[in-house]
Amino acid sequence: MASLRCCAMQFRKWRGSVRIITVFVFLAIFAYDANWNVLTFSRNAGVPTPPWVYPAVFSDRYLMMCICMAVMVLFCDAPFLDRHQPYLILRSGRKSWALGTAEYLLVSSIVVSASIFLMGLLLGIDTLTFSTDWGGVLKGIAGRSIMPTRILNLYSPLAACGLAMLLSSLIFFFLGLLFFLCNLLAPPVVGTLTVGAFCVLDFFCLFFLHDASWLLHLSPVSWANLNQLGTTGWPTLSYALGALLGLDSILLGLIVLRCHRMDIQVTHSEICLLYTSPSP
Repeated sequence: MASLRCCAMQFRKWRGSVRIITVFVFLAIFAYDANWNVLTFSRNAGVPTPPWVYPAVFSDRYLMMCICMAVMVLFCDAPFLDRHQPYLILRSGRKSWALGTAEYLLVSSIVVSASIFLMGLLLGIDTLTFSTDWGGVLKGIAGRSIMPTRILNLYSPLAACGLAMLLSSLIFFFLGLLFFLCNLLAPPVVGTLTVGAFCVLDFFCLFFLHDASWLLHLSPVSWANLNQLGTTGWPTLSYALGALLGLDSILLGLIVLRCHRMDIQVTHSEICLLYTSPSP
């Protein structure tokens, strides 16, 4: 319960936050960019389309990089220290505080991923139909728009959307945990550079290294691309899921261990995390 209170405390900060509003405005722009081609075709043809463009968003490597940049802005100051945090840590304990902050990162990651799907629904509300099939519009323009033909051939709409949400949420969670750990260990610029490098790694691999297989296996941001997973040189879906779960678990373990050895010092309204040896 203590960790849940810490998690809820972080979400209360969303109210009136200019940064949170900015992040979701940009997510809305990215959702519009992903959906406009399909929606325009649907409106011009007068044929309604189901809301299954969502898995293709994370298969567009430029869009995925932009979304990860927005997630960077959301998580850049993890572990979100402010004047309330020392008292929250004292009341809940360092372990519960660390786990609560990690829970916030996980739930926020799911919210970001789900919001992209919901924004697509709202943008196409006038031409929307619900179906468990891909629909004639998506089948008709697959390969000529953001929607890849391979996703339509390999997955059902519900399976593709579920996998896309799971993989993208785990990737965003990885970026948040990485920010958390880096900001515990080093100045904020180190976390920004490290997470930023992971955000652009897939795009760099595409344009400069011609999708080098060894780098694709080290680039978590690449692993939500259902259109490419399992193809030559790319990791498999099982590899992506296993690696993301493993990386997130390792980062979370390191964060808990590090927080166990941290002390809090408040000086003139500034909060510092100091390393201390565990007491005998």
